[in-house]
Amino acid sequence: MASSEREWPLGVAILLVCLLFFLSLATISKETVRKSSAVEGQWIEEQFGHSTLTRINAIADGWYLKSFDRLDKNSLRDWMSEDPAQRKREERLAEQNNVVLTWAKERKLTLLELGFWVLRRIALFKVLIPLWLPLGLLAVFHGWNERAIKQTDFGYTSPVVNHWARSGMTLITVVTILLFFAPVTIPPAVFPMLMAFWSVGAMLAIANIQKRI
Repeated sequence: MASSEREWPLGVAILLVCLLFFLSLATISKETVRKSSAVEGQWIEEQFGHSTLTRINAIADGWYLKSFDRLDKNSLRDWMSEDPAQRKREERLAEQNNVVLTWAKERKLTLLELGFWVLRRIALFKVLIPLWLPLGLLAVFHGWNERAIKQTDFGYTSPVVNHWARSGMTLITVVTILLFFAPVTIPPAVFPMLMAFWSVGAMLAIANIQKRI
């Protein structure tokens, strides 16, 4: 019961963030997205260097072409129904309401801008993984050794620490995923910090796995 009560607010938070993202997609302009993405790219260059930014952009470009190339080339009318009668109704509706058509085209362009922004963040995370991996393995190794030492004496393995460490790792994972899609500028250093906190959580969780009597 207590577990479900703790999970429920987290589920509500995820739902609210998703709703906020789609609301932003429906209202934010492509110019705002482009400017914010450019600022974030400048931060990446300042903190990680021009070569890192070039590599990240190359990775994101490849993913973008595979994911959004068809959407980028096709017109809005290619989204319409393949059924001739339904397509004719949709075309008539579009012709009668240019405001809706213009808004839909604007949303399409905004989606393309947001798509590249998200892919570049994921590319940054991918580039950081090889740098983080030794730290993650070291944290797991240290936690496992600490637990082994506690098993040889009367060292205390805390179920409370284990629980909160695992909860913290879950929260960091969820926050990281949500940050990929957040339509606001995010300092690139946030991702290495989250990776470091996740490693500490893994170390504490492993070190406090309960002993078997």
